[in-house]
Amino acid sequence: MNVDVPYQIVLKIIMLLEEIKTEYKLEQNDNGLSKIFDSIYEAKDIFALRTMLVLEICEIINELHAEKSQYTPVVRQVMKEVKDNYKEDMNLKTLSYKYNMNTSYLGQIFQKEVGCTFNQYLSNTKIEKARELILHTNMKISDISKEVGYPDTSYFYRKFKQHYGISPASLRNMKKY
Repeated sequence: MNVDVPYQIVLKIIMLLEEIKTEYKLEQNDNGLSKIFDSIYEAKDIFALRTMLVLEICEIINELHAEKSQYTPVVRQVMKEVKDNYKEDMNLKTLSYKYNMNTSYLGQIFQKEVGCTFNQYLSNTKIEKARELILHTNMKISDISKEVGYPDTSYFYRKFKQHYGISPASLRNMKKY
């Protein structure tokens, strides 16, 4: 057998594994792919190629197992939706429609797995992002309020103080010290 045939097969398998990582939104490292290609061509025999493939497959299986053990797929999707679109007006009803689920059931499994209601999770995400902006930018607090999805600045102040125990302006002043 030509020596290029096993290399070609291994390259195809690696590309399929990368597609799996993309499909399941697992950690991907572009440098990792080039390292894998380098190690493929540096492999001295078929056993080294096999070992490399087994290690890569085991890593994917471990990542999938770790992901699944913490949250169900729909809860992960809802959490990702909140993380990516917290600025937008969203609620559990629209998300349950999007994921073809009963609103009450989605709310129950979300609260059971995450430990808080969907609205609390969304609010916490917005407030935590606001804290980051307060501490790491010079944006006006009213602009930060709008940036994280609170058009009413006074409501934002109340929610922030309720969450952190201090006002956004006080936090910014503390940052200076």
